[in-house]
Amino acid sequence: MDYYPFVFIINKKEYYCAWYSNDRDGFLTECNKIKVFNTKDLLFDYAKESNIQFNDEEGIARFSIDYALNWLKDKNLDIDCDYFLNFWNNISDLAYSVGENFYGDLKKAQINKVYDKLFFGNNLPAITPKNKNYYPTWDTAEKIILVKMVQDGIRIIDVCL
Repeated sequence: MDYYPFVFIINKKEYYCAWYSNDRDGFLTECNKIKVFNTKDLLFDYAKESNIQFNDEEGIARFSIDYALNWLKDKNLDIDCDYFLNFWNNISDLAYSVGENFYGDLKKAQINKVYDKLFFGNNLPAITPKNKNYYPTWDTAEKIILVKMVQDGIRIIDVCL
C-alpha cells in the first residue's frame, strides 16, 4: 500500500490527512471518520509513530472544497472538468473509507455519462489524440446530476471530517 499526504481545504481551514493507493483507494480513518490533523507536522509525527512511509513528502496534494461550495452558491456558471473529476474521485475515496454511500458511485448510465464527460474533458495526453481536445457541452439533466454529486459530496465531508 502506498501512502500520500493530503490536505482538504474547507472554509479556508486546512485538514491534513493520509490518502492511500491500493486495490481500492481511500483515506486513513479512525472511528468511521477520516483521521485529520491541524498541521503537516502533526500528520508526519503520526505517520512516523505508526510506521507509515509517505511516498511523496514534499508534494502534498491540496484540494479545496471551498471551490465547490462557491460553485453551488454561484449557480454553477462554469464546469471545470479537472476540478470536478478530482472532486468526484476524492469524495468516492472518502465515502469508501467511512462506509458511506455516494451518489457519484451509483451505477446509473446518466451518472456514468457525466463522469465520462468530466474524464474526457480533462484531455489527458495519453488518451487525447494530438490536436483534438474535447470540450463537453452540458444539458440541464447533466448539470443537475453534477449538482447532486457535489451536494452529496459536501454531505459526506460533513459526515466524515
